[in-house]
Amino acid sequence: MTWTTGYYYMPRYKYVSVNQHGERFKKIQQKKLNVARLSCKLNNATDMAELILLSHSLDVSVHYDFEDQMAYIEVVSADVLRRA
Repeated sequence: MTWTTGYYYMPRYKYVSVNQHGERFKKIQQKKLNVARLSCKLNNATDMAELILLSHSLDVSVHYDFEDQMAYIEVVSADVLRRA
């Protein structure tokens, strides 16, 4: 099983005004989130079992990439999302 870190930039907006086309918002900042990605090869049964059990206990879905023969889950800390 391999562990990599990726990044997701979550934009934040503020209300600006209303016109005949609807409400307008302006992007004020972007919050950078670190996303942990746990992945393993599909033919490795022990790592697949561990990944599936971990995904079940964290209540996240397992994603499959059949071109690269990989399965993975992505995890973000709940504390970071609360502060975002």
